[in-house]
Amino acid sequence: MSLKVKKVMLGQVAQHPYNVYIQRVNEEKADIVSIPLLEWSTIIPDDEGSGSLQEIEALHERIRISLERPLFFRDADMLTEKILRWVTHHDD
Repeated sequence: MSLKVKKVMLGQVAQHPYNVYIQRVNEEKADIVSIPLLEWSTIIPDDEGSGSLQEIEALHERIRISLERPLFFRDADMLTEKILRWVTHHDD
């Protein structure tokens, strides 16, 4: 298992830093993503969103909707894009 920590600035009015923790679980073929300050986490299995364009859009929508509860829409959308890029490309 490997753990990455990414820092992202979010906030419509005032920017605040948030740490995003991404843990790769090879045995489960999934990534665990958590943001403690938002009390938010999710599991993204490798096969979720790996097929058709509709599946990718469904994954994006699932994550964005869950982030809209603690964030504004624009921040939730931007963070969703970053999370999916970090997970799918396994960027360091």
